[in-house]
Amino acid sequence: MSKIICQFIQGVLVPPLIASTVDHVSSNVNQNINAQLKLFHHKRTVAYFQSLTQEEINAKANRETRASAHREINDVRTGAPGRIHHIGFICQAKNIRVRIYDQEGRVEHVIGEDTSKDAIDIVYHPPSEPNDLGHWTVKNRENIKSTGKFNCLFDAIGPQIDCAGKQLRQDAAATMEVYQDQLAATMYDVQYLKQNFSAALFTGGRVADRENLRAQMRGRGSQSVIRTKTPHRTWSCEYERPLRENKEGSRQRTG
Repeated sequence: MSKIICQFIQGVLVPPLIASTVDHVSSNVNQNINAQLKLFHHKRTVAYFQSLTQEEINAKANRETRASAHREINDVRTGAPGRIHHIGFICQAKNIRVRIYDQEGRVEHVIGEDTSKDAIDIVYHPPSEPNDLGHWTVKNRENIKSTGKFNCLFDAIGPQIDCAGKQLRQDAAATMEVYQDQLAATMYDVQYLKQNFSAALFTGGRVADRENLRAQMRGRGSQSVIRTKTPHRTWSCEYERPLRENKEGSRQRTG
């Protein structure tokens, strides 16, 4: 937990304090810190489910959140985009730690229990357009193989532990089912982030450009020139079920 708090202080609290002027210390800074503390609390819950106490689980896991957890498991099993709160279950399934970097090479999160193995390094690339999806890759290069439209998270981690991306997705879903009460205890926080800080969920579902992969194989690809494209299939923000266009052009839920 101390590592999580240190990461938060370094990445979230220090910059606004430094950037703020003296005149706004008593108002803007306090408001910003309060907002960031609230964001930190919700993100800590969804990203580090292993840190939940039994008291927290008992307080948050109920009929409603268990139903949401069941839908979440089915969504992951059937191909939903990978998000930060899925990584903890991947770590639990494979007994690994995952180190998440931003595009500038800074460590943003380390998820998973300490083990004797080196951490798996991955990078999250945020979307360049509003309402678009981000992208997950291995560090310093594009994923070598894509096993599905929304599999970039699993394709970034899987090959580093000798597991196919598709299989890792199923293993993650199975582990989520085993720890369904813990998952249920995070559902209010997931929904809060979806509605208020959706970028904090690190949703990744873009597909790597074939040209970029070919360039990488020729030795010219790099993290800085990664190009991606967004699949036509999109997901709702409520339960991540796929949407399709009907004949009149409006979206209908499928599945």
